[in-house]
Amino acid sequence: MQIPEPLRAALDEEAGRFPLRDLAAAADALSRSYRDAPASPHRPFTPLEALAYALTRMPATYAAARFVFSKTPAQPRVLLDLGAGAGAIAWAAAAQWPGLERIVCLERDPEMAALARTLLRRASFPVPFEFLTADAAALLPLAPCDIAVFSYSLGEFPAPRRAPAVEAAFRAAQQSVIVLEPGSQAGFAVLRDARSTLIGQGALIAAPCPHSGACPMPPGDWCHFAARLERGALLRRLKTSQLSYEDEKFSYTVATRHAPTPGQAVVIRRPVQHPGLIELSLCTPDGLAEARIRKRDPLWRAARHASWGSHWPS
Repeated sequence: MQIPEPLRAALDEEAGRFPLRDLAAAADALSRSYRDAPASPHRPFTPLEALAYALTRMPATYAAARFVFSKTPAQPRVLLDLGAGAGAIAWAAAAQWPGLERIVCLERDPEMAALARTLLRRASFPVPFEFLTADAAALLPLAPCDIAVFSYSLGEFPAPRRAPAVEAAFRAAQQSVIVLEPGSQAGFAVLRDARSTLIGQGALIAAPCPHSGACPMPPGDWCHFAARLERGALLRRLKTSQLSYEDEKFSYTVATRHAPTPGQAVVIRRPVQHPGLIELSLCTPDGLAEARIRKRDPLWRAARHASWGSHWPS
């Protein structure tokens, strides 16, 4: 998975405004600050920091969003992005749903919002958009839309505002609410609370869970998935890595107003392959389960093609 070429070219052009060493230093400082104090209050980005963040995070966010959107049973006309950052969700949505008529993005950081507008316009973004400098956590009620998305943003809301924001998003969305968070224990805790809030509002879970009941994941464990993205030359230089790819890990939920297709089991870990044996960790309509498929099993071929996040016959 890689970002669209017009976006890549626009990012490269913006990157030419700053020395590479300054961008790399800013990217490293941002990475350390998120790792060391993920719940610390937000301070405004500088133009250098906003661009460093976009260069290092937009490809990963785009890859994760494309994975999640591919699991979303919807055909939206209007999408609302709550906490839009540099606009990766808009790009992923335009690629997934060519029928989109409008995208509305809310981003509280002025420099990040300004950068997003620059990238969208410079790259001739194909969908009409509004990119507003506004705090989605405080801007309630929300305007009507078909899909509302919280992408790596809900965990940055003050804890008391998360449930009201999720409830407001569900009231505004005519089709689905999507919550995407880092694939970590802390990110999953935010995701799990949001899932419970949505179910309490009458939502049905379309993905990844094969049911709309209580999450069966035990304490200390978390459900997450991964999307592989291609690292371009600039991203490799910023991350001082020779690897041509990286795996973005994330947790997500897709909540819908309409009854989803009856749930199949979902592979929730990378399949483990042994000679003549494949082990699958599953979330099923009846809870967590382990499947051990041997070579003579009729499901052997299906097990060989199973992947992390794919469906499995219940």
